[in-house]
Amino acid sequence: MGRDLINILIIINFVIIIKEDIKKREIPNSCNIILFILGLILNGKNGILGASIYLAPFFLIYGYLSDLLKKDSLGFGDLKLVFSLGAILGNRDYFEVLKFLNFSFIFASLYILLEFILKKEIRKELPFGPFLILSFLVLDWRNL
Repeated sequence: MGRDLINILIIINFVIIIKEDIKKREIPNSCNIILFILGLILNGKNGILGASIYLAPFFLIYGYLSDLLKKDSLGFGDLKLVFSLGAILGNRDYFEVLKFLNFSFIFASLYILLEFILKKEIRKELPFGPFLILSFLVLDWRNL
């Protein structure tokens, strides 16, 4: 499978994920599976390692912050999406993982701030998938 076809499939899945996450607050498992498989095609064993490395900080946030707040801080679909994106990004240094983590939360925070300024209200739930995808695109746009 050529890199161009893989990139097209990645973008198609991104569009579906963004649409579904905004509309239903749900990320389709089929999209996550397809993205993970594409990551394995691109990176092989390096994709499995990348998936695990990118998931680790989000999994800690999910576990500990959820316990602290007594409610889910991230949806499990978001964790599966990070795992799949990590497979596509592959094994990188931890600084890249931290950039991905920080960009995701910075983009979400800026959106919340902008929404508050414009609407004078704050949502209780926010679809996080689009911000994860935006962070992915910022870090890896040259490879798409």
